[in-house]
Amino acid sequence: MLADGLAVYQRDCLACHMADGRGVPGINPGLLGSPWVLGSSDALVGYVLTGGFSPEVLMARFDYLSDTDMAAVLTYCREVFGEGSGAVNVEQVARLRAQLE
Repeated sequence: MLADGLAVYQRDCLACHMADGRGVPGINPGLLGSPWVLGSSDALVGYVLTGGFSPEVLMARFDYLSDTDMAAVLTYCREVFGEGSGAVNVEQVARLRAQLE
């Protein structure tokens, strides 16, 4: 799953959050040690599906990702940038997507 997550990260996340997960200071937030990445996996899935929870957030919605790709990339981010804070599974993504629709 990590290899699949890396591929999605490189395709969809790298431009803003950079290869090292540190983002671009003052422009794009870092993922390394981020409370979103370290915190609740449900909240993280919801955040990425919706592009954030407030008008001040400038992240794009990633609801076009399949449940499998979403689970893979978030698992990759939590493993690499979130101190191994736990996997996100496909069923979890599907459940949260359905709740948000």
